[in-house]
Amino acid sequence: MQRLRRESDLRKGEGLIRRLDGQARRLAYAALGSFARIPAGREWIQFQFYHYVLDDQRPAFRRQLRFLREHGDFIGLDDALAALRSGSGIGGRYFCLTFDDGFKNGFTNVAPILKELEIPAAFFIPTKYIGLDLDQDWEQIAPF
Repeated sequence: MQRLRRESDLRKGEGLIRRLDGQARRLAYAALGSFARIPAGREWIQFQFYHYVLDDQRPAFRRQLRFLREHGDFIGLDDALAALRSGSGIGGRYFCLTFDDGFKNGFTNVAPILKELEIPAAFFIPTKYIGLDLDQDWEQIAPF
């Protein structure tokens, strides 16, 4: 069984057509990203949703967080919800980070960067898989 550590690991074993399709998709996302803009309003919360940051994606993830910091402050999920529920407005420009699925690289790759940059984040962990061994319990884990 192969562990995913780099983006290239995701594409191993794919046929030529699928690799070309993936490359075209990545180029399209990059082109669309060049048109993306940080909201211009005075008050907003933008939720950034992630699933993983692979080993070779760490430098780009760090750059992205530094870029976002130039345009707003980072707040935790509880503070974001409190701001949205308050009747007095949001009171600033904020980013709220969340990570789904509880992949190990959230701990090994993401957490050190968040700690270094002092950025809060929420991690959603599928509790059904806590304590399982990737090799011994593969039949249970594979569908996930």
